[in-house]
Amino acid sequence: MEEIVRGWCPSRKKRAWKLARPKDWFYEVFLDPEGSWIWCPPPALAKIAVEQMCEVKHVFPQSRHIFICPSLMTGVWRKQLGKIADTQLSLAQGSTHWPEDMFDPLTIALLKPLLSCRPWKAGRITFVENWKEKVHAVYWNGAGTFRDHTRKFWS
Repeated sequence: MEEIVRGWCPSRKKRAWKLARPKDWFYEVFLDPEGSWIWCPPPALAKIAVEQMCEVKHVFPQSRHIFICPSLMTGVWRKQLGKIADTQLSLAQGSTHWPEDMFDPLTIALLKPLLSCRPWKAGRITFVENWKEKVHAVYWNGAGTFRDHTRKFWS
């Protein structure tokens, strides 16, 4: 799954995407002010991961994050994730990226760096709002199409 997610993101040597493992949540993620992190917690630890991701985003507003977690126990962490995420979507089982034997949908949230002027959050820009509408219709068409649209989000 990690390689699929890395394919969604434009990567530069200076800002390569790193996987935030549970051992990194309390120290490693706080060492890189412009870090690019992929968070893939198990559902039972998703609340802690979201709290730490919020803390990192508060300390380092120029950091970028991708949060991916099966949609279990969402009542504990989805509201907080929705407040910080620029966009949030759900992949149903049986889609290109999430096989049918995974019985629950997959929650994906994308967090861009904060803007230096209003509306402060990229999720409130018209381009991102239009992108959200398009991506929900597109992700069933294939891996390449979804990857291309996700890369547009980061550019």
